[in-house]
Amino acid sequence: MHRRRSGHCRHIRSFLTLLGRGAAPLKLVRFFAPRRYRRALRLHELITGYWLSQAIYVFAKLHIADLLRAGPHSAAQLAALSGADADALERLLRALSACAVVRMRSDRRFTLTPLGALLQSRAPLSLRDWALYNGAPFHWQPWSELLHCVRTGRTGTEKRFGCGFFDLLAQDRAAAALFDDAMGALSNSQNALLLRAFDFKRYRTVVDVGGGRGDLLFAILRAHRKTRGILYDLPPVAAAAQARAARAKLGGRWKTIGGSFFDAVPAGGDLYILKQVVHDWPDDAAVRILSNCRSAMRHGAALALVELVVPPAGKAPDALANMTDLEMLVCTGGRERSAREYAALLQRAGLRFVKLHKGVAPLALIEARAN
Repeated sequence: MHRRRSGHCRHIRSFLTLLGRGAAPLKLVRFFAPRRYRRALRLHELITGYWLSQAIYVFAKLHIADLLRAGPHSAAQLAALSGADADALERLLRALSACAVVRMRSDRRFTLTPLGALLQSRAPLSLRDWALYNGAPFHWQPWSELLHCVRTGRTGTEKRFGCGFFDLLAQDRAAAALFDDAMGALSNSQNALLLRAFDFKRYRTVVDVGGGRGDLLFAILRAHRKTRGILYDLPPVAAAAQARAARAKLGGRWKTIGGSFFDAVPAGGDLYILKQVVHDWPDDAAVRILSNCRSAMRHGAALALVELVVPPAGKAPDALANMTDLEMLVCTGGRERSAREYAALLQRAGLRFVKLHKGVAPLALIEARAN
C-alpha cells in the first residue's frame, strides 16, 4: 500500500512540474483537475466556440491548406504567398495547431494534418466551401441576433438585413454561389451513403426538387445507367446546373427545369427527392411544397425526404439536429423536425409516411407515397 501511494505521489509531482513548465497537454489537465474545474473548462470551450469557427474561416479564405500541399512552410512564407501579415498569420496557425488543423514543427514551420487537408480546395470530401459559408458575414451576422430570434420567433436574417434568407441570396449572386457551393460540399460526403441506403434503381425517372447544382442527381445517374433525371430549381440555379451537366457527359438522361416549387413541380417523375429542402421552411410553406409534389406525382410514384430527424422527447439528444434547428431559426425561419412531425406534414399534403431509412447518418431518408 505504501509503495502504491508513494508511486502515485511521484506521478502527481511530475504532473505538477509539467504544469509549471507549461508542457502539460490539456487532456491531462482535464483528467487530473477536480470535476468542477473540468466542467468550467468545458463550458469555456463551448462559450468561445465561435473563435475557432472564425479562425478556420480565415485559414480557408487565405487558401493556407492549398499552399501547404507542397510541404512545410514558415508563417513568413505563407504570409508572402497569401497576402497576410506574417506575425498575425503565425498566431492564427499556432492556435489552429492546438486543434490539429495544422502541426507546428520545432523549426516553426507548419505542416498540414489529415484534418486540415479537408480544407484544401480540391480534396476528396473537401469542406472548404462549408467553412467559407459559415464564416461569411451574411451567414454569421444573423447569429448575433439570436436573442431577438428567441424573443420573437423571427429570423436574424430579417433583423440584420431586412429580408428573408432566400431573398437575400436572390439579391446577392456571390452569396448565392457560396451557399450553393457549401451545400454541394456537404452533399459530397453524404451521397455515397444515400446510394447504399436506398434503392434508386427502382425508379426510371428521378426528379430532384430544389436540387441545387445537381450533386445528388449526378451521383444517382452515374450509379444507375438506366435512370433519367430532372433537376428543378430556381432559373439561375437550374441554368448553372445545366452547364455542369453538359460537362458531366450524362448524355440525354438529364434535363433541368427552372421554376419555383411554391408554384408547381414538374410532372412525370417516378421518384421525387427533396434533400434538406423542407427544413428551410415553416409548416405551412412546407405543406405547400409537398402538396405541389403530390399534385405532380403519377400513380405509383414515391417521394423521398432527406433530412436531419430530431429524436423524440426522452431519447438521447442529437447535437447536430438540435443545433441545426437553431440555424434554421436564425437564418431561414424553418426548423428541424421529428419523424412524427414529418409524418404530420406529409399527411396534410395528401402523402403517406412509409418508412424511415436511417443508414445515411447523420441524415435520414423518409420514404412516402400518395394516399
